[in-house]
Amino acid sequence: MTRLLTLKILINSSRHQLAKHWQRVKARLAASLAIALIAGCAGPLTTKVSNFNQWPQDAAGSNFIFTVPASKGYELEQQSYENQVQAELGKQGLQPAKSAQNARFEVDLITSSSLSEDKYLQPVYQDFYIYQPPHRDQNGNLYWPPSLFAPRYVGEREITRTLQTSTLRVQIRDRAATAKPGVVFESQATYEGDPRDLPKLVPYLARAVFNGFPGMNGSIKLVKFDTKTGELLKP
Repeated sequence: MTRLLTLKILINSSRHQLAKHWQRVKARLAASLAIALIAGCAGPLTTKVSNFNQWPQDAAGSNFIFTVPASKGYELEQQSYENQVQAELGKQGLQPAKSAQNARFEVDLITSSSLSEDKYLQPVYQDFYIYQPPHRDQNGNLYWPPSLFAPRYVGEREITRTLQTSTLRVQIRDRAATAKPGVVFESQATYEGDPRDLPKLVPYLARAVFNGFPGMNGSIKLVKFDTKTGELLKP
């Protein structure tokens, strides 16, 4: 009887210590998750940029015009995006033409944005205590010591995430070379991630397109920005 009482006390003590241990583990996991979520929200904005160009050597100081989009509508929104691209072209020494007849370059600007569902599997662990099959003590009594390996992997669950894909495509044609303007620069910046308002994204996409202008022909690169400061992050 004394041995059984002592054994029960030891089991209860073991359970109590294990419970306190897993409380500490769960607290650390919760803190790590919170830090990860905060870091994710404050993480960089990443764009993927493709670049194809045959940029003329004598382009500095030339002027340009924006072509009229084939589909009418959203004129004010389109004009806002053109202003962003115009500012970037100005940094490259190009200026808007006073008249279409005098412009050397024609600039095409197209934006698009869509939402989709991204599904992935997340491992699932039991967060309650798991007890092993019963053991017998020297007197033949059954007892269940707590498992030291909890929580345990029990499978996976499907997680659905809303994914936004937004792009800015810029094409520049040169009127000086031939009677028919030829394409001398074509670039597309793509953002893929959590949903964001397109008008707030376009300034980043425009800067990404003209980062390192005119760039290496046929190149694809990642351009990242600090969303807090708006600064370009070095690779």
